[in-house]
Amino acid sequence: MQQAQEGQSEKFKKALNELIPELNKNIDELCAEAEDKSYTDASSMEPDKILDVLKNLDNKMDLFKQYDTTSERYNDWQVKLFVPQTNFDNLDNLRTQLVNRHLMWHSLADWNIMQADWMETQFGQIDAPLIQKISTDYAKICKRLEGALEANPIQAKLKENVDKFELAMPVVMALRNPDLKEHHWDDINELIGQKLDIHEEGFTLQNLIDMNVTQFNE
Repeated sequence: MQQAQEGQSEKFKKALNELIPELNKNIDELCAEAEDKSYTDASSMEPDKILDVLKNLDNKMDLFKQYDTTSERYNDWQVKLFVPQTNFDNLDNLRTQLVNRHLMWHSLADWNIMQADWMETQFGQIDAPLIQKISTDYAKICKRLEGALEANPIQAKLKENVDKFELAMPVVMALRNPDLKEHHWDDINELIGQKLDIHEEGFTLQNLIDMNVTQFNE
């Protein structure tokens, strides 16, 4: 009986010795694909390409999760077989590269959708506190990406858009102050060098940002 168990253990050890190099090879290949330059190329942000980029990264994330689960299972088997556990260092590198690229692209895509909606919102209906909160959350994502990935146009575009709204919301809230009197509006118009009428029909957040009034947010 004991001899049979030992034989079975040796069979499992042999199988692991073949499976682990194969897993490492798959991880290395996926990491090379995740580091493809197309994921940090400005041309990939073109509207007709973004969906393909997101789909490709989603598929790679599914593979990463499979490899991650498999590595944990192999390590568990190694513990039960009383053999040293394999350190899948390449999996950690894959996690850094792929997870953050996936986050970067999905953040940009989601932000673009929200931004398009916000820009068309009538000034009086802008939910400035909510947009401010979302902008703060996305600013944290930008900070994480700056620390995890090399500088690239996709990351820079996301940060540019987020920063624009972070600057705009305090201005929106200030301009909607019910205590503003006519002389205050005269001062504001003189400061920005143009006529600002937030009560004008059809006046949107896009109109406000186009007037570049966020430079006067102090």
